[in-house]
This record gives sequence, structure tokens and C-alpha cells, in this order.
Amino acid sequence: MKPNRNFSNYNYQIRKELGRNRQGGRITYLGNHLNSEQEVVIKEFRFADNDSSWTGFQACEREVQMLQKLEHSGIPRYLDCFETETGFCIVQEYKQAPSLAEIKNLSPAEIKQIAVKILEILVYLQAQKPPIIHRDLKPENILVNSTAPLAVTLVDFGFATGEGDVTSSSLIKGTVGFMPPEQLLNHELSLASDLYSLGITLICLLTQTKTNQVGKLVDENYRINFKQLCPNFSRKFLEWLEKMAAPNPKQRFPNAATALKALQPITVVKHSWQDSFKQKQPSFVFGLTSLTAFALGLGITIASLQQSYTEIAAQQEVSFSSEELSEYTNCPGCSLAGANFQGKNLRDAQLEGANLEGANLKGANLSGANLRGANLRGAELQGADLTYAQLHGVDLTYAQLQGAKLQNSELEGADLSHAQLRGANLEKVSLRDTKINYATQLTDKWGLVWRIVNNGAEGIDLKNVDLSGANLNFANLRWANLEGVNLAGAYLQGAFLEGAQLRNASLFAANLEGANLQGANLENVNLREAFLQNADLENAYLYRALLQEAMFYDANLRNADLQDAEIAEANFQGANLENTTMP
Repeated sequence: MKPNRNFSNYNYQIRKELGRNRQGGRITYLGNHLNSEQEVVIKEFRFADNDSSWTGFQACEREVQMLQKLEHSGIPRYLDCFETETGFCIVQEYKQAPSLAEIKNLSPAEIKQIAVKILEILVYLQAQKPPIIHRDLKPENILVNSTAPLAVTLVDFGFATGEGDVTSSSLIKGTVGFMPPEQLLNHELSLASDLYSLGITLICLLTQTKTNQVGKLVDENYRINFKQLCPNFSRKFLEWLEKMAAPNPKQRFPNAATALKALQPITVVKHSWQDSFKQKQPSFVFGLTSLTAFALGLGITIASLQQSYTEIAAQQEVSFSSEELSEYTNCPGCSLAGANFQGKNLRDAQLEGANLEGANLKGANLSGANLRGANLRGAELQGADLTYAQLHGVDLTYAQLQGAKLQNSELEGADLSHAQLRGANLEKVSLRDTKINYATQLTDKWGLVWRIVNNGAEGIDLKNVDLSGANLNFANLRWANLEGVNLAGAYLQGAFLEGAQLRNASLFAANLEGANLQGANLENVNLREAFLQNADLENAYLYRALLQEAMFYDANLRNADLQDAEIAEANFQGANLENTTMP
């Protein structure tokens, strides 16, 4: 809803409210200039409001004076200000980008880019005369546009001040958890003060900690013990970050320029298994440079030599010592693509978000492992033990899971498209929101296998399995046992369900457009708000089914049994009800 404010007299139109600070009496709007149509941010300070304060008004005045002299691509340009009947407004350039508080799952490389960009802005601010200290650096005040390279913007200079300023006000200005100790204690600020806030912001990104929960990471000495939460980041980067967030300003970098110079050469991510591989290459694999003349003398091309080099390297098994294996089993986000863990004990491994694409995990013990969001695309998992594993959102497309043990694992939101599942044990598996499009084979809890055609499992026993939200369009589920299965919100357009056992199943709000349900047992099934346009339910048994608000447009219900079914507000427009037993 558009805010009830009119700034047309000042040549601006409000489009929507972006936020408000009641303590400061400030409301921020997105608007546009009436003549140029330029999108702008309008900060209105209502000093006449009962809940506003003159301290906030003075802060806004100071912000205007500060912004007027700043010109940097990472700071929104000051455009205008004007007085209103209740206060005054500041107008700035609008940067269309989400804040760091809204962005999830940034890569280590992106986190470093953001750190570099903010430090470059701080270098600019600290070069002003007098140097400017932002005083409220936090995820909400950093906007990031995911371009290449990332575009980073620092906003909200309402609390900004000059170096060495000490306010006589008892009001602490900033955000608790991100303010350095000297700011909390109203002591003199320095060029190292904003570095503390940036350090805490980066730690929040690394540990995925929300702004209002940062206090949980800070001990009584205002020190954050975060290293154990970032096992996949390099030691040098964590030491740099620890120096940034040191409680004592004398232990931090003295200014942004020094911090930036120290950061730039640092590799953020801990070495991957490929680095170990390069160090373990056999002595008979010679360097290409030393073999060039010899190769040319034999008429061997450099391209073929490179290919041979690659093939030889690929044939060497990467072996891990016990210490290395321990490192890689506690390595969230690690790059382990193509690594060889065949037969290894990775029980309870912490590999959330790890890249294991094409990895060899045949016969590996991954029971209880945390693989949430991991990339296992094309991985070899034949005979692997994945019992009780956390596989939420994991990418298992084209994975080889023949004979894998998946009992009691959590596969919510996983992608099993084109996966090989012959002989896999899926007993008590949660498949909520899972995609199994075009998976080639699937088994029931007794190891019996049915061929899947176009993401189907003809005759399969999926009793009581959770498939809510699953994509099963055109699935072949003829004569399948789906008793008690949860298919709420599932996509079953054009699915083949003739003769399927769906007694007590939930198909609440499922999409069954054009599905074939001839002769299916739908006793006591929940089809509330389901969409069944053009579905074929001839001879289906719908005794005591819940059909409220279901849509049967042009469906075929010939000879169907709806005895004692609940059909309030169900829509049978155009449906074939010949010989149908109605309630």
C-alpha cells in the first residue's frame, strides 16, 4: 500500500515505504523525481512527531553535511534536501540491490570481494579531512548487487562522525554487537573502529549468523571465538579476521588501507584435495616443459602430451592419511569434486554444502553425515551407507545409488533426477519436496525393483512415504501402493495411477490435471482443493473421500463411487457423472 504522504510540491512522488526508525523519527521511502523519473531514496525526518528527538534531527543535519562532500561509486550520491511542514527530507540516489542481511549462501570468494570493496570505501572515507567514521557498519547497511564483479554499496551515514569525536550524549549510537568496545563505552574513536564492525559483519557472513543473534557469538571480553565455525577457510584469512575484530583497538590494523593491503594476497579457502593430489603425483610424471623437445622429436604433439599427462594423473588414486581424512570429514563447503573416498569411513562427516561432484564414494560409510545442500551430481555411491544421513536439498542428479542404504535418511528437497536407484533401500525415507524426474529404477523396502518410465515406479510400494510437493508429472504409478502417502501439493499432471492404492492418502491441493485414476482406490483420500480438470476417475472408489472445493472440470467420473464423500463447494462443471454414486 502506498504511504499517505505527498511530496509533489517538492517535485517528488512516493512509491512505497522502505523502513522507519521511530526512535529517530525517520521514515525512508522509495520515490522518483517527477520530471526526470529518476528513482530516489527519500529520508523524511519528522521532528514534530511525539516519539522523535532533536538528537535524531541533528544527526540528519550532520548526515546532509557529510553526504554533500562525498563522491564514491560505493556511496549513494546526495541529490537534494527540503523542509516540510513537520520536518525535512534528504534525497539520495537509489541503489537497487538487497542488503547482506537478505543474501544467503555467499561463496568464500564473494565474501572476500565484499570485504575488499568495503575496505576500499573505508579507505576513501578515512582520506577525507577530517577522516570519516561510519559508526554503524553492519549487514543491513551494505547493499550487494550480484554482478561481475560484485557491486557493493555502503549506506546510512546517520551516525557518521569525524575521527576522535566523543559525543556528550548518553545515547549510544550504533548497533549492539557490531559496535567496537570503545564506541560502547563512549571513548574516543579511531580509524580502527569501523574495522571492528566490518570484522563482525564478515564473521556473520561466514557463520550465517543473523544480526539480532550476533550477541551469541560474543563473550564477556567482547571477543568472538569463531574459528571452529569456519573449518573450510584458510588459517591466514581467519587470523586476518581475528585481527580485524580484536576488542582492543591497538591490536587491530591501524586503518583500512593497512587492512586492505594485508587481505589482498590471502587465499580465503583452505587448500582442496586437488592441492594434495598435485603434491602426491608420481615421480614418473615429468613436467611438460622438460619433455617438449623430446616430444617434438618423436612427432608427438603438445596437445596429445597434455592429454596423456591428464590421463596418467587421473589414474593415480588420491590416498588420504588419517589426519587428512579427518580434515576432509569436517569440511563444510569444501571443494572435493572427483575425490576418491571409496570404502572410507566418513561416519557423521560434516560436509554441508561441499562440492563432491563426480566423487568416488563406493561402499563409503556416510551414516549420519551432514550433506545438506551438497553437490553429489554424478557421484558414485554404489553400496554406500547413507542411513540417517542429512541430505536436504542435495544434488544427486545422475548419481549412481545402486544398492545404497538410505534408510531413515532425510532427502527433503533433494534432486534425484536421472539417478540410478536400483536396489537402493528407501525404507522410512522422507522424500518431501524431492524431485525424482526420470530416475531410472527405484526399490521398495524389501528390495523389489520396478522399472521407472518417465519418472514412474509401476507397482512400487511407497506406503506412508512423504512425497508432498514432489514433481511427479506423467509418472507411471500404475497399481502402485500409495496407501497413506503424503502427496499434498504434489504435481501429478498426466500421471498414470490406474488401479493405484491411495486409501487414506493426502492429495490436498495436488495438481492431477489429466491424470488417469481409473479404478483407483481413493477411499478416505484427502482431495480437498485438488485440481482434477480432465482427470479420468472412471470406476474409481471414492468412499468417504474429502472433496471439498476440489475442481473436477470436464473430469470423467463415470461409474465412480462417491458414497459418503464430502463434496461441499466441489466443482463438477462439465464432468461426466453417468452412473456415478453421489453422497
